[in-house]
Order: sequence, then structure tokens, then C-alpha cells
Amino acid sequence: MALLHLLALERRALLAGNFDALPELALRKHACLGPYEAHPEQLRRAPALLAALRHNQRLLEHAMQGLAAVGSRLGDWQALTQRMDTYGPNGRKTGIGQGPVGKIHRKL
Repeated sequence: MALLHLLALERRALLAGNFDALPELALRKHACLGPYEAHPEQLRRAPALLAALRHNQRLLEHAMQGLAAVGSRLGDWQALTQRMDTYGPNGRKTGIGQGPVGKIHRKL
């Protein structure tokens, strides 16, 4: 079945982090889903297809969560490159701000 093959390709792309392949696969998948959109009850008669669709949906959701976490972490690092507060040996708070470019990056 063509749709199951596309779902397998999509699954491999998600697992490999090949997100560039997803838009084209989505278009091809959407074209194959036409009969099921017109008659959704047919999905109930195709449990392997339904399971593959759900599995890929979970993979996509997890990939999106992972990318959001990475974006948040990079934002934290970016904030540290702008300004970071630390405490000296005397207990006083000292700010480390914009210095020579790359100095804080090397320390992270």
C-alpha cells in the first residue's frame, strides 16, 4: 500500500531528524489520504494504517517538543552571552556583561 510506504518514509525521516523531507512527504501523504477523508470509516478497517498514522503523529509531537526545548536552551545561552551575574569571593554580586565577542561562549 502506497500510504503505508509513505508513513514508513516519514517515520524514518522523523527518527533521523531529516525534517527537510517532511513537507514533500506530507503533500504525498495528503494526496493518498483523500479516500479516507471522504470515508473515514475505512480507517477502522485498516488497523495497521491507523496504528502507523498514530505512531508518526506521536513521533512528530515529540520532535516538536524536542525542538522547542532546544530553542529554549539556546535562548538561555544567548541570554548568558549578553549578561550573567556571579558572586565574588567577598559575596558581592558582580555582573559580567558584553566583553570581547566569544569570551563567554568559550567558557560555556
